[in-house]
Amino acid sequence: MQRRSFFGSLLVGLAGGPLGAGNLAAQHHGLQPPSGPADGRSLLVFAAATLKPALDAIVATYRTTQGGEITIAYGPTPALAKQIENGAPADIFLAADPVWMDYLAEKRLVRRHTRADLVRNVLVLAGHGSPPAAMAAPPTSAGPTSVTIDGKYPLAQVVGSGPLCMCNPADHPAGRYGKASLETLGLWDSVAAKVAIVDNPQVAVIMVARGESSTIRRSP
Repeated sequence: MQRRSFFGSLLVGLAGGPLGAGNLAAQHHGLQPPSGPADGRSLLVFAAATLKPALDAIVATYRTTQGGEITIAYGPTPALAKQIENGAPADIFLAADPVWMDYLAEKRLVRRHTRADLVRNVLVLAGHGSPPAAMAAPPTSAGPTSVTIDGKYPLAQVVGSGPLCMCNPADHPAGRYGKASLETLGLWDSVAAKVAIVDNPQVAVIMVARGESSTIRRSP
């Protein structure tokens, strides 16, 4: 019962909608929330580190309203998937990349009927200073000056001598999506030599906040 109620709370919290909407989402995806641990242990959730702010809030609400105990292990999606493959007893896995969910599904470590896409986000390029004046949209009360990046965007000029912080495109979802997007726009070759690999998006954000780098990452 514990896992069933948390599953519903998770759908509602991540969707940002009311309880009815959460239930409809579960039915729409054909999901049947699995039953709780038979031994009464704490529910163990493996989750991508980028979900921490949202999940911490959801878990706090769940503990208050349901009284259940949840343990969340945050980390990079690839590392979490490998731990599950090696026998880690995760009850729920929240991945940042369908590739790694597919990886576990192929090894029959994911119950197919419980799988669903719960949230989406977008890629952003963040840095200090202003974007090229000719391309910048005026600032609004909702946020700072912004610009939509397309194939004509002078990314190499904006990055300058670098670095451009990214997660590793070889094994991190944020890095893979970032590189693929820049390749699609024809901008990757102009900045590839300026890329500095970081462990996770949070490190990239810290470097930008310090004025040490620009970064391409997925927004929360």
